[in-house]
Amino acid sequence: MLVLDSSGSMKEPASGGQTRIEAAKEALRTVVADLPADQEVGLRVYGAQVFSAQDAGACTDSQLVVDPAIDNRGELTKAVDAYQPHGETPTGYALQEAGKDLGSEGRRTIILVSDGEPTCEPDPCVVARELTKNGVDVRIDVVGLDVNGAAREQLQCVAGAGAGTYYDVGSAEELADSLIRVTRRAARPYAAIGTPVTGATSPEQAPEIEPGDWLDRGELAAPEKHYRVQRTLESSTILTSVAFRTSRTGPDYVDVRLTTPDGASCGSASSVGSSNRLVSEATAASIFEGPDDPCLTSEELILVASYRGTAEEVPMEVKVTELPEVTNLDELQPAPTTATWVRPGGGPRTEVTGGTSFGDAEALTPGSYQGAIVPGETLTFTVEADWGQQVDAVAHYPALAGAAGQAAEGGPHTIMEVYSPSRAPAQAASTDQPIQNDVLLLTDGSTETAVTTGAISLANLDGRTDFPGSEAGAYTVTLYLEDTEENPSIAVPFELDLAVTGAPAGQPEFVETPIGGAEETPSEEPTATPEQEDTQEAAGAEADDEGGIPLVAAVGAAGAVVLVLLAVAVLLLSRRRRT
Repeated sequence: MLVLDSSGSMKEPASGGQTRIEAAKEALRTVVADLPADQEVGLRVYGAQVFSAQDAGACTDSQLVVDPAIDNRGELTKAVDAYQPHGETPTGYALQEAGKDLGSEGRRTIILVSDGEPTCEPDPCVVARELTKNGVDVRIDVVGLDVNGAAREQLQCVAGAGAGTYYDVGSAEELADSLIRVTRRAARPYAAIGTPVTGATSPEQAPEIEPGDWLDRGELAAPEKHYRVQRTLESSTILTSVAFRTSRTGPDYVDVRLTTPDGASCGSASSVGSSNRLVSEATAASIFEGPDDPCLTSEELILVASYRGTAEEVPMEVKVTELPEVTNLDELQPAPTTATWVRPGGGPRTEVTGGTSFGDAEALTPGSYQGAIVPGETLTFTVEADWGQQVDAVAHYPALAGAAGQAAEGGPHTIMEVYSPSRAPAQAASTDQPIQNDVLLLTDGSTETAVTTGAISLANLDGRTDFPGSEAGAYTVTLYLEDTEENPSIAVPFELDLAVTGAPAGQPEFVETPIGGAEETPSEEPTATPEQEDTQEAAGAEADDEGGIPLVAAVGAAGAVVLVLLAVAVLLLSRRRRT
């Protein structure tokens, strides 16, 4: 839903030479032309009909001029042409109505374009906070058109409370670029994912959670949240992580620890971040604890997640991954202590937008890319890597001038990180070449960040608190640009090179023995996570087409054996669907 300020101040000149309304119209025409035909979009304006604050209805002056729908570009263009500046600035009321326009189901995005402070109650920051609280799948991005001072702070507050990004623009071209970026991002599923759950303040009251994605809220009033993690397989490795986006002020901390029901420690870790940075921390109870260790044998573990920071509450994503018992543990070699970084090769660059979280990360293959990032923004990308391979990435910022150079004033930090499929920090701490993942953004074209996972091996779980490179699957590379008081939120260009090097090797041999005594079933892959189920089911269908069923029939020469095999298959399939 596009929500456009149509207050009287839009008649004033913008820094690009046009009036603000002319700049907005020009940009919106470009954006409408760029929208995918299958993207559902609506348009709401406010301050468009009631001229004076003394007139009745001035603070409820907002109209839905185009209903949310697909393939409505002609209607949107017509509405943009008719868009004229007129009255007051009831931003909060317009946001409330936009929330109603979008309904309560599915992932929804509001894109607010405004040039000033609200002149009516309710406070738009409070409204944004309520919208995201009542529907965790709502995101509010904000574009400030030629604003500064208190107006800019107010609009930044709306974006922060709405789990979105704030953009400063001063011309039609900048406005078009920013709006195209946020509308493209809105076309992909937004951010926080998982089954809703409310962690308890004590282990005794903690809700039960199984392998999968869960969504809670980190709250200052209840810093510790407890969950009872149910192990579904005997002698399995339990990986747990907690992710959230920090507040703009920060610093914000996440603490994660895993214990047995009687309080014995299985692992703990902490991370810190600020300025809207995406942070994830993880810990594990693994097979390397020893076969008789209670962290490995207990059918239930206690996950404790703590949020400490400056926001009253933040969406907190909890992920539980379960890897079956490994039968060839002695054959698996850990990666060397010092990783060999391989600089990805350059080449023709493809434009990317990036996601904003683990839930909407843009899937890439090894190659060369380019895009833009705004201060206070984390961009997310995924790339697949197998056992024995490693992920190498490097981001370069070309020489910056003009608005982008202004955004780099004061040297904000730019940080690149890489996370495992279980969302554990996965960058190797020591490399054979001096590379940095956290540097100051400079304008001379010398700024570069880089990461590597080192060779991926399950044996990396042994003795590591952050277990870099310990799982095959989708690795998430994040690119972050710090937000400071000095630098405006203007898109800064970057170049990104990704590589997956090395031949697949060191495949663990998994054996799945469900808790409760069912017979062992060899498996080459770990237990499915929810996001992998569709892929696994499709692969199963393909296997049937290629002769999978005749193979089962051939093995089951006796009818009784066939029945046993089928029973085990049904049991495993039902368990996978539950997780």
